Formats: sequence, structure tokens, C-alpha cells
Amino acid sequence: MADQSPGAGVFVGIDVSTTRLDVCVLPSGAALSVEHDAAGIAAVVTRLLADRPTLIVMEATGGLQHVLAAELAAQGLPVAIINPAQARDFARGLGRRAKNDRIDAEVLAAFADKVRPPQRPLPTAEGRCWSGRRSGSQTRGVSARRLRPWTTRSGRWC
Repeated sequence: MADQSPGAGVFVGIDVSTTRLDVCVLPSGAALSVEHDAAGIAAVVTRLLADRPTLIVMEATGGLQHVLAAELAAQGLPVAIINPAQARDFARGLGRRAKNDRIDAEVLAAFADKVRPPQRPLPTAEGRCWSGRRSGSQTRGVSARRLRPWTTRSGRWC
């Protein structure tokens, strides 16, 4: 059985934003920052395939993480998506008050090492589809505004 003690293995934190992907690999401390586009995602996947990480952690970022997480999982890499509040509380516990994308990636990598959040199955394409049919006009409006960059004219984003 693999050693599950903190510090054993390679752990990756990825900070996902609308324009950039910031990656930190521990224990080496290697960092990578690429555009959040198809080429950037391919670069991250290629780099992490070479590193063969024990766990990759990223925050749930309103759907921005889905494509990257799906690409990593499709390559057989272990991915865990966590609640941003968990990462913020962990950083506070480490005494990390400074906040930028590089530091966030470092904190997520440390979180992967120390906490080892469970991997959960990623939703299938059918599970991610949003048909725009929700009860309550306010809910539909909020959902539509939140998903607008990823939807088509029909209101579906699958």
C-alpha cells in the first residue's frame, strides 16, 4: 500500500481564473502559469503527465474548472475539486495573508498534501447540461447570468 503520510508523493495545486491557470507542484516548488485556453490546458496536462502527481487540487470556480478537470481526469490523473472556503480557511491556518494566484496555487498544493481531499467522480456531459428550466424566475435569472459565457443561444451548454 502506498505511503499516505503527509509529504510522500507529488501534490499539485491549480488556481483557475478566467484568463490564467497557475500551477504549483510540491515538493519541488515548480510553478507554471499559462493562459486559460486550449493551448494552456494542453500544456498543463502534458506537464502533469510527466510529474505523475499523487493528487491535483483546484477550487470550484463557478464552472471555470470543468474543462481542465475533465481533461486531467481523462488522462487518468487524480483530481479533487474543493470548496473555496476550505482553501481560504487552510491558508488562514498556515498564516498566509498575502493573496495572489501563485500563492493560491501553493496553498492548494499544500492542502492536497496535508488534507488529501477525496476524489469525486466528475459529472458526465449529460450531468453538466443546463436546460434553463428551473422553478422561479429569480433562480433562472441568476443561473443564466452565471452561466452566460458557457451557454449557447438555446440556453444549453453541453
